[in-house]
Amino acid sequence: MISNPSRGTLMVVLHDVAPQTWGRYRVLLETLDRSGIPCSLLVVTDYHGQGGLPAHPEFVAALRLRRERGDEIVFHGVWHQDKEPLGLSPRQWILRRLYTAREGEFAALSAPRALGRVAHGLQQLADVGLTAQGFVAPAWLMSRGTRQALPMLPMRYAAGRRCLYRLPDWQVQPQVSLVWSVRSRTRRVLSRVRNDWVLWRGRKRPSVRLDIHPADLEYPAVARWWLRTLERLVHERESLTKAAWVARWS
Repeated sequence: MISNPSRGTLMVVLHDVAPQTWGRYRVLLETLDRSGIPCSLLVVTDYHGQGGLPAHPEFVAALRLRRERGDEIVFHGVWHQDKEPLGLSPRQWILRRLYTAREGEFAALSAPRALGRVAHGLQQLADVGLTAQGFVAPAWLMSRGTRQALPMLPMRYAAGRRCLYRLPDWQVQPQVSLVWSVRSRTRRVLSRVRNDWVLWRGRKRPSVRLDIHPADLEYPAVARWWLRTLERLVHERESLTKAAWVARWS
C-alpha cells in the first residue's frame, strides 16, 4: 500500500500539453507557482500532427524550465488522435466516438503497434532532452495490445481513469479523479454535479487527482471551479507529482 501522510495527497495533472494548448494553462501555472505546487505535464509529442517538438523550441524550453522547477513530464501520445478503423462493435463505438470524439490514440492498437508508438514518442522526447517515467493514454483508453506492450518499455507506471498502475507487474492503486466533460452545456452541468459529489464522497480517501484539460479553461465557470477546488485542497493535502507518488509505493 501507499504510505501517505495523514492528511492525504493531491496530484495536479495537466492533460494534452502541446504547443497548441500551452497558452491556455498560463493562468493556472501561475497559480501553481505561487502556491509551490508541482504538477504532472501530459505531453503529446506531435499533437494532431501539427508539428513535432523540434519545430517548437520555445515550448521545449518551457518544458525544461517546468521540469527544473519540479514538474514531471509524462508521455501522453504522439498524435492523441484515434486513427484506427472502428469496426462493428457497439462497445467500441461508445468508447471511441461517444465517450471521446476520435481522441483515444491507444484504444485499438495491437501490441506491436503500441510498442512502436510509445517507443517512437519516448524517442521524440529524448531528441529534445526530455524523459518520461509514466504513460497516460489519451482518454485513458488502452487496448489489450497496449497493455501487453507497456511492460516491455522503460516505464514505471501507467494511469487509468480512477487508478494508477505500477509497471511492469500492473499492480493497481485506486484514486479519486476529478475530471470535466465540456463539449456541451449538459455535459458541463452534469460534470459539476458529479465532481462535487465525488469530491465530497472521497474527502477522506488518501489520494485525490485533478485531471485538468485545456478545453476546461475556455469556460470561465469551469476554470473558477478548478481554481477554487485547488485552493481548498492544497491546504488539506500534500501535493505530489504522479512519479513522486509512485516512488512511495512499496
